[in-house]
Amino acid sequence: MGAIAADIRVSQLQDAFEPLLRSLPPNSCIVDQHGGIIATNTGRFVGGTIPTDAQVTRRALPGVPWWLCTRISEEHADQAP
Repeated sequence: MGAIAADIRVSQLQDAFEPLLRSLPPNSCIVDQHGGIIATNTGRFVGGTIPTDAQVTRRALPGVPWWLCTRISEEHADQAP
């Protein structure tokens, strides 16, 4: 049994998800299992986090441990320094 792994940069994920995110409401993000924002249609959220207890709309993405979060208010996103 083997495993295949690849290093993917967050910037590559942002580029890959950009067409999808562009069509969604402002403040939409793809969030990893730790709450890290890995792609967003709102520049100020790049590199930030969404706390697991934040009251945002979350939809699981199939095949990955990530969530699509929409209509995130600024108080629910911890923005990168």
